[in-house]
Amino acid sequence: MKHFLDIHKTDAADLRAMINSAKAMKSARNGRPKGEPDDVQPLAGRMVALIFEKPSTRTRVSFDVGVRQMGGQTMVLSGKEMQLGHGETIADTARVLSRYVDLIMIRTFEEATLLEMAEHATVPVINGLTNRTHPCQIMADVMTYEEHRGPITGRRVVWAGDGNNVCASFLHAAGQFGFDFTFTGPEPLDPEDKFVGFAREELFEQREALGFIGQPQHVAHRSGGDGDRARAIGVHGNGLVEDAERITHRAFGSGGDEGRAFG
Repeated sequence: MKHFLDIHKTDAADLRAMINSAKAMKSARNGRPKGEPDDVQPLAGRMVALIFEKPSTRTRVSFDVGVRQMGGQTMVLSGKEMQLGHGETIADTARVLSRYVDLIMIRTFEEATLLEMAEHATVPVINGLTNRTHPCQIMADVMTYEEHRGPITGRRVVWAGDGNNVCASFLHAAGQFGFDFTFTGPEPLDPEDKFVGFAREELFEQREALGFIGQPQHVAHRSGGDGDRARAIGVHGNGLVEDAERITHRAFGSGGDEGRAFG
């Protein structure tokens, strides 16, 4: 696997291996000072560029600390410090960085920036976030769920709020890890049809469910047809949250994407 660009672009077996490896590494650090390196050093001697065109607290800290704990060194770069897409093309930046670093993580606005970086870099590229997806966040969410509740396969997750980039990656994860997923929110904030289609196809093969409903108090049973995608497809049970094993709420127009807000 050269890049980690999105959950749906990564083989399900590789995703499971990543979760299992992360669990093992976390367990091995139990009780260890945060600044102490891991016993296993997969990034020893490696330089990692962390590019933050879009500001961050948790992503920046977690990547920086994680790389150091695994034996690597970090070079943290902000959009203001670079000529990313301005003085030089994304492709040129990718080629230059590839001469100096072993791995690139980029947290950016446009998905096109990520894809162009990955196309022209000769080192692995990780998607730290774009306006369309946030795969690292959802991989961490899946791991956290399984630490507390066991395997997520076959479970039911409810998303209430904006069908934004985080929701998109949750849909990808539903397809790859095989759990039910129900979205509820104002129709103008529905997730993209492309992301819904991936999850629906994968979950259909696994006989899991993908649900869409409107307001939480108006919950429908499983719909028999494909027509009215709006509000009532593949919902299990008689209530939105009563059978859920995880409920995630996201504010409308959140995550720096307030342009999606409605009303």
